[in-house]
Amino acid sequence: VSLEYAGVIARKNKKVCLTAVKEDGCALEYCHFSMKSNIDVVKAAVHNEPYALRYAASKFKNDINIVSLLFSLKNAYQFNRYSLQFL
Repeated sequence: VSLEYAGVIARKNKKVCLTAVKEDGCALEYCHFSMKSNIDVVKAAVHNEPYALRYAASKFKNDINIVSLLFSLKNAYQFNRYSLQFL
């Protein structure tokens, strides 16, 4: 599911966004802001691709639950306190 060329209705749909970010976490970039602010969508995106956090609403960038998820992932070895500063 590619959201890059999807309409606003699809980008606002939680089910569509969840499906997209589960396939490619960075699809969060193309989700509507309301979905970038949805904890379920953000968690799914970050679980799939840690760098997807850069596309999430700013309130999640310091959220202890999201940051903890990042460091619990096997592919999060690439993250450290310095790379998180740039998200």
